[in-house]
Amino acid sequence: MRSELQSLQKILNEQNKALRWDAVAASQRHALCSDIQEARQKQRELRVVARDLESEIRTKHRICTDMSLKLRGSQGCRSPPRRGIEKDPCQGVVDEVATLDARVRQLRETRDRVHEQDRRERAEAARRIRELQQAMKRKELEALNKEESAEVKLYRIHMKSFLFVTVLFIMALATAGSNGGSGGNGGDGGSNGGGSGGDGGSGGDGRVLFFA
Repeated sequence: MRSELQSLQKILNEQNKALRWDAVAASQRHALCSDIQEARQKQRELRVVARDLESEIRTKHRICTDMSLKLRGSQGCRSPPRRGIEKDPCQGVVDEVATLDARVRQLRETRDRVHEQDRRERAEAARRIRELQQAMKRKELEALNKEESAEVKLYRIHMKSFLFVTVLFIMALATAGSNGGSGGNGGDGGSNGGGSGGDGGSGGDGRVLFFA
């Protein structure tokens, strides 16, 4: 009986440990949700930056196209310098076009890096969510198995307790019956009654089977 109670106590301790693990998993899930919200906020910010970069790229590309058309056009079609004295107008326009081309390439590289970072963060968040879901499923399965094992052991303990109480009840009935028989023999009187009473007392020394 004591060993069964100790086993049940061990199972309860394991269930408490599983509950603590569930609490830790819930805390990790809350932290992961916060990380996901921050990642989504950062993702929105990156998208805004990417849209701005794309708009700037289109603007620079349009400027480059206009300047290229000016270079291909006649001298009279070219726009006059805005300020200062320009020694070689063609060379100035070429330099400005090259600068704008370099700026466009830089903006495109920045946009590609932003998109790549966004993809990596999405993949990392999805991976962490999958790992957390798998861990939670494992914990739930372990808790369910432990709960079923505890219920089976508790049922066995109850059955053994019921059998133990039943045996005690049968022993009490047998003892009461033997005491009644010895009292009846003592009513015959004399020394024979005393002897029979002694026999009745010895008759109570029967063997009782104990079921555990």
